Amino acid sequence: LVNPAVNNSKTFEIVGATKDYLKTLKQDVTIYYLVAGGKKAADTDLQYFLYDLAALSPHLQFQIVDTEKETALVSRYGATKLTNQSFIVESGNRYLLLDNGDLYHYYNSQLQVSLSPVQYNYYLGAYANYLQTQNQNLYNQNVLAYGKQLYDYAQFTMAYFDGCARLTNAIDYVTSEKVPTVKIFGSKDAMDASLRSYLVGSGYYFEEIASPLDIGNDCNLLLLHTPKTDITQEEAAALSNYL
Repeated sequence: LVNPAVNNSKTFEIVGATKDYLKTLKQDVTIYYLVAGGKKAADTDLQYFLYDLAALSPHLQFQIVDTEKETALVSRYGATKLTNQSFIVESGNRYLLLDNGDLYHYYNSQLQVSLSPVQYNYYLGAYANYLQTQNQNLYNQNVLAYGKQLYDYAQFTMAYFDGCARLTNAIDYVTSEKVPTVKIFGSKDAMDASLRSYLVGSGYYFEEIASPLDIGNDCNLLLLHTPKTDITQEEAAALSNYL
């Protein structure tokens, strides 16, 4: 499994483990960089990072896709819900969608906690809304309390770039014959970012399922994460069969 690499978001460093891994790459892989507005609107540092990454193997190339014009390609891969400047990593075996938000995480050294951009913005946004409206009924009290902690200790929060590990593991995923898969029933966005980073760094890949009936035979790890509804008797039987 590829070692995870967490680097300061300003550096976009390609670590040694990635360089060594790409020397062994034998299948052709394309990274589609999805940018609204195309090359002129693409993040400059991220472009250079991708050029440097592709230069490490003759089997790796990347292509900037203007999502406003090349809608057929985006739709073909089911990538219409990805945020701007996200990725499709594709080989002859399979493809993987990689959202831009998954390339980063926030770490608060005072609280010793990692948060995804979605989580970080949610908690801070909830507390900022409370400060503006003084309405405590819009959010759960635990959410407001946690948002206040992040707000009070904002100077201890650092944004980190985890794209080197995510893209390297994505390449490994689309070229491997067998890959370990985490299937999630419930809310993926609410998952602790440190747990998610650990699993991705360990080579696991995520697939959301709408029901335990969709577990299938290729599930290496099943994660029941804050499901929003009770399971039915049929779903309970499917869980029992899986176990």
